[in-house]
Amino acid sequence: MSAKRTPLDTVREVYTPEGVALRLPAAGPVPRAMAWLIDAMIRYSILALASIVFGLLGNVGMGFYLLVLFAVMWGIRYCAKCCSMARRPENVRWS
Repeated sequence: MSAKRTPLDTVREVYTPEGVALRLPAAGPVPRAMAWLIDAMIRYSILALASIVFGLLGNVGMGFYLLVLFAVMWGIRYCAKCCSMARRPENVRWS
């Protein structure tokens, strides 16, 4: 006699402040990986362009580049969560 296998449940139930239960499917590894790649491409494209521009300014440019690095790595996530209802650029593509 073999044990009956149940499929993996990837649906998560979330309750809104109004008391409505939403059943939302969790994203799998492929959509998450694609979203991460889009996010990485956006970030590193901005950083590559900034390094070319600020590299011409010498040590002063290095300081500006570090400010841009901080803004890109930290600020984009913060601004996206505050300004666009927690939807970063890579998440818009998959919804």
